[in-house]
Amino acid sequence: LTAATVFGALRGLETFSQLLLPHDDGSVTIQQQRITDWPRFPFRAVMIDSSRHFLPVALIRAHIDAMAYNKMNVLHWHIVDTASFPYVSTAYPALSAKGAYDSNHVFTPEDVAGIVRYAKFRGVRVIPEFDSPGHTMPAWGKGGPPDLLTTCGSSLGPLRADRNQTYDFLSRLLTEVAQAFPDQTFHAGGDEVSWGCGGENAEVK
Repeated sequence: LTAATVFGALRGLETFSQLLLPHDDGSVTIQQQRITDWPRFPFRAVMIDSSRHFLPVALIRAHIDAMAYNKMNVLHWHIVDTASFPYVSTAYPALSAKGAYDSNHVFTPEDVAGIVRYAKFRGVRVIPEFDSPGHTMPAWGKGGPPDLLTTCGSSLGPLRADRNQTYDFLSRLLTEVAQAFPDQTFHAGGDEVSWGCGGENAEVK
């Protein structure tokens, strides 16, 4: 088995393991053959959403195993959204304490580190998505700083873009996230910013 990188070797070993033929007597054989293979696409991703539907760590690991079997190499982890904020932040613990479904449906720093490490050993990158400035109501607002979300009557909308405290909050939170997820790529969402209140807030105008 020859490969240009350790990850290529991992993919080659995966191919080898799928060629093994078990027999009733407990023996294993493999047909002699020569295979030359390479990925058509360098970015082979699957997305999971643990905000709208919480996924236990064991299930995420099983999902990573399935990705490795199929030579997928990027786990796009949509970890927080409007529905819940299960990521336990050391800088802002109230985000998960108040924004998660409950205390049993969270990902601790140890959980995150374990998942990232588990994925790395199987040749899978973990790219987190912290969807913002939209898709933050109400989960982000429950445990974030006061007036983090735009208000419009009795409704809440995207992050307040007109206040310095919003950027201070994001800077501190995302600095922590960058340390928890060492991949060079980070997904900030950015969709449907005008959802909810939109630009109707008089203070923002």
